[in-house]
Amino acid sequence: MSDLKTIFSLSGPFARTIPGYQPRSQQIQMAEKVDEAIQKRSLLMIEAGTGVGKTFAYLVPSLLSGKKTIISTGTKTLQDQLFERDAAMVCKTLGIPARIALLKGRSNYLCLYRLDRSLHAFRGSQTQLRKMMQLQKWADQTEDGDLSSVSLLGEKSVLWNKVTSNSENCLGQDCPAWESCFLVKARRRAQKADLVIVNHHLLFADFVLRNDGLGEVLPDADVFVLDEAHQLPETGSQFLGEIITTRQIRELCEDIEDELQSLKLQDTDLANFLHGLISRSDMVRDLEQVPEGTGPAKKLLNDVHAKPLLDELTEGLESLEKRVEQFRDASATMKRFHERCVETLRRLERFTGQEADGYVRWYEKRSRTLLLKMTPLNIGEHFQAFIQKQSSTWILTSATLTVSDSFDFIIQRLGMPAAVETCILGSPFNYRKQSLLYLPDSFPDPRHPGFYATLAEEARRLIEICRGRTFLLFTSFRALNEMESRLEGSVSYPLLVQGRASRSQILRAFRETDHAVLLGTLSFWEGVDVKGDSLSCVIIDKLPFTSPDDPVLEARLDHLKKSGKNPFMLYQVPSAAILLKQGVGRLIRDRKDRGIVMIADNRLSKARYGKVFLDTLPDMKVVHDMEVIRSFF
Repeated sequence: MSDLKTIFSLSGPFARTIPGYQPRSQQIQMAEKVDEAIQKRSLLMIEAGTGVGKTFAYLVPSLLSGKKTIISTGTKTLQDQLFERDAAMVCKTLGIPARIALLKGRSNYLCLYRLDRSLHAFRGSQTQLRKMMQLQKWADQTEDGDLSSVSLLGEKSVLWNKVTSNSENCLGQDCPAWESCFLVKARRRAQKADLVIVNHHLLFADFVLRNDGLGEVLPDADVFVLDEAHQLPETGSQFLGEIITTRQIRELCEDIEDELQSLKLQDTDLANFLHGLISRSDMVRDLEQVPEGTGPAKKLLNDVHAKPLLDELTEGLESLEKRVEQFRDASATMKRFHERCVETLRRLERFTGQEADGYVRWYEKRSRTLLLKMTPLNIGEHFQAFIQKQSSTWILTSATLTVSDSFDFIIQRLGMPAAVETCILGSPFNYRKQSLLYLPDSFPDPRHPGFYATLAEEARRLIEICRGRTFLLFTSFRALNEMESRLEGSVSYPLLVQGRASRSQILRAFRETDHAVLLGTLSFWEGVDVKGDSLSCVIIDKLPFTSPDDPVLEARLDHLKKSGKNPFMLYQVPSAAILLKQGVGRLIRDRKDRGIVMIADNRLSKARYGKVFLDTLPDMKVVHDMEVIRSFF
């Protein structure tokens, strides 16, 4: 093992190749901690403040160790950055001949079989057909089939499901396109690689498959590094639960019909039945008594309109399973479709049946589909079992793992064993010199009807002082829309508003537009990096408590309360404190950055739990007077 201090020193290889490189003691400490954990095959949780350089701090010892390593990130953006830039740079700079592979979930890759089938039994407009034919041409040219590299499909295109596969409709080795499959090729590259870069969604998908004895997605590894580890509890909750959607039922019926036509098995009765089942599914989706949004399962199951339709849907799926079974041996595809019928029926029966211990049943209605979900109240037991099955080094890192310098909350949520080692490495930035935390004294309570009028007035003053260059971060779209209407036409700088374009387009416009003002909700609170003069002010409307109407939160709080615990202090406050830390972290991204964070919620100063939030934030100088801000600039 090369000397890590030398590698990261001012005379080391990074200093010779990276313009403006500066050694950071925290980065060296982290690299040494990671190296030690790799040698001991231990479990390490490490909070690395903004600017520590945690990516290189775990990449260097992992690559130098020569051990098979899997790095999992919270977002595809960071995943691509690691593969395309950071890992390659470390290997080149240190002369490490490592094989690096990028592996994404199956829905990111073009499915040649489904593309071919969709073209032969096309349903859609001429514009969509032209795009499908362009995709077919692109399929002959691409090496990896990663759809993120082609601009033919928008984020919400209806064609995604027609040209990608999922765990339900993938035919596996029975697929005629198996040897040409882009996903199979990507997995083979991952098997041979020294370093595999994945994301948390794929990590948990692999865990579910292994747990069910259905194989695996990822190769075995000696070292697992989970970056952005604060996201693991929520991502795990999605994958360790169950879901059935009206869209899945529609696609199942359409797939069956297409396959029967392909096999030239004409069955008018079954075709009519499939169309009737789709209609019943759409009737459940379109119930006026179920508004868009989320709600507990009991709202559906006790509704005099919804319950009979759900019962009819269950009966329809029971009948479909029996009908499709007759064609099970007609092809490998029909065999898979029969298995999908069985699984879809099982999930619907679990949703409409008796309560399952440790799970919450709820629904989410969107414009085109109704989702019925079962989510675990706590993933700790599952996650701990996953870690213990792998006799590997586990490193969990993020800039936001602690609340008031304590790992207790994340440890409890992930069920981490007592043997876990923890370490906090503060940011190398001087927050007291580089920033101010503005907490206005005279603001009304966030629930007061005049709150946003007051916030708009104060925001205008800050925007003028900072000459634009401002993020306004909101806890809801309703708040964003109200502030947009109040600021539109009353500030002399361009407004960029979430919803008018994609997230990436808005961020690009903010970086490229002088003195811009961006209005965004929770998706802009993390994973956004704007360095330099483009951003000088972050305004946050409220403490980011999850809505009490959220059915999963409601069930988790109720579970804690029944256990004799204080759900507000043990769950709601820590969750909100970590998210607030993420939002505040958008401001200072470099040693040269300077700026103001304003939090308009007076509960920070007045509520007894406000100290928890303040203790969790970086050590910024707190001010209450706008004149101090004027002099700061």
